[in-house]
Order: sequence, then C-alpha cells, then structure tokens
Amino acid sequence: MQAAVQARQFSIARFAFVQEPQILELVAPSSTRLHNISTVATFLIPLASLILSFAVSGWFAFGHLYFIVGTRVTSNIWASSILRAAYHSEEAFCFLFYCSKINCYDLTTRSEYEWQLIKKAS
Repeated sequence: MQAAVQARQFSIARFAFVQEPQILELVAPSSTRLHNISTVATFLIPLASLILSFAVSGWFAFGHLYFIVGTRVTSNIWASSILRAAYHSEEAFCFLFYCSKINCYDLTTRSEYEWQLIKKAS
C-alpha cells in the first residue's frame, strides 16, 4: 500500500476531525512538543490580550483573533504530522487506517477506502 501511495496510485487524506494527542505521540513523537506549544498558545494569547486590553490599551483586544488563527495552526500541525507519519511508515499507516484517522483514495478508479467501510463489507 505504501508503494502505491509513493507511486501516486493512491492518495492519503486525513479523516478524523478530532485531534487526539495520544495518537500523535504514538506515531509522531517529534511533533508532539510543537503541537502542545501551539495548543497552549492558542488559549493563552487571547487570554493575555484580553487582560492587557483592560489594563493597558484597547488595541490589545485584537489579540483574541489569535484564537481563530491558532486553532487553524494547531490543526495544520496535527494533520501534517499524521499524514507525514502515515506516508513514511507502514506501521503508522496501518495503525492510523485501523483507527480511522486516515482514508485512502484510489486515484485510478476514484474509489474511497476507509476502515469502517471495509469492516462492514466483510
């Protein structure tokens, strides 16, 4: 399967919308720290900007917009780490496919493969 993905016969896509730090720690431990820092910053920067907007200047109120940007950044870090792990490791690919964190698409027949559909068919 990994050879088919590298030969561009199959495509891998992120399937799960829920970010689970335990999954990231299992398949991509090097990205866990960056994900944790990004998650903390997503909540602390808007909180600090709210406090500073009352104490110093109202211009700091625009810092709450970082929550929107931060959630997008954190989601992109998680997705790229998961997809990179699935692309580079057969074990990670099998684990993520079984946990329904990724889907496979056959680019030649335009069909979709996900673990839940395969399990129901058999």
